[in-house]
Amino acid sequence: MSKRKAAGRVDSINLPRRLREGLEEAEGLLSKNEPQSALARLQELDEKFPRQLNVLGLMANAYTDLGDQHGYLHTMYGLHSLAPNRADTKLGLAGAYLVNGHLALALQTFRQFIKHWPRDEQSATAQKTISMLEHNLAEMLEPLDLSLETGLDFACKHEELQVLMEQEDFERCERLAKDLIKQRPNFVPLLNNLSQVEWLRGNLTGAIETSREVLGIEADNVHALSNLTRFLFMQGKTEESSPFAKRLKESEAEAADRERVAALRQAPGLDARQEG
Repeated sequence: MSKRKAAGRVDSINLPRRLREGLEEAEGLLSKNEPQSALARLQELDEKFPRQLNVLGLMANAYTDLGDQHGYLHTMYGLHSLAPNRADTKLGLAGAYLVNGHLALALQTFRQFIKHWPRDEQSATAQKTISMLEHNLAEMLEPLDLSLETGLDFACKHEELQVLMEQEDFERCERLAKDLIKQRPNFVPLLNNLSQVEWLRGNLTGAIETSREVLGIEADNVHALSNLTRFLFMQGKTEESSPFAKRLKESEAEAADRERVAALRQAPGLDARQEG
């Protein structure tokens, strides 16, 4: 992703003095190409002054400078929840989804950007990315007997589940997973994610049961074999986990479609930075 400029000077009106001074310090560090130090200062501010647009905007820029796409996504997710009607925020979130491999959410968000800002200077580049995503997602959904338009909502919700898992928002994860399972009860990637949710919530028994359910549908699924091996080992059932570890080593089943996702991450460069 290309860069336009560092965030502008923060608006000091109505900001607490400590917040204003911290933002100015972080801006100075970013302008001196010290993003790691800037990020550390901004994380301190985020703890003391949560849900601040200025703080999250500068954090997004720091993560961009560091090349930390994972941190960038979760910062943009929070920033977008506060300012969904800003063009730079919408575009930044779309790009964050893209580089983190959430292709359906990227397409949905790029479309929203084009719909609301069709004359933006980056709209032509965004449209090229939309065309790439539409073509590749259509191919990825075809084996599921879904077209792009009939399957996009399901794909977006499945990716949203993954984002929520990373944020440890397990209540929303569970609600979303149950809704998706009603639509496609034997969708293996969803069940694999659900087993991870159960594990992260501390329900190891439920995680094991769900992993076994996956293997009942797809006996050589590498994700389920990996999960079940780990879960059983964590329960102290070393002997029981060994056959699954052996099956995992011998499995020739494909994991995620890494090559396609990697290619799409190289889509035409978009401005990743947030305005001050």
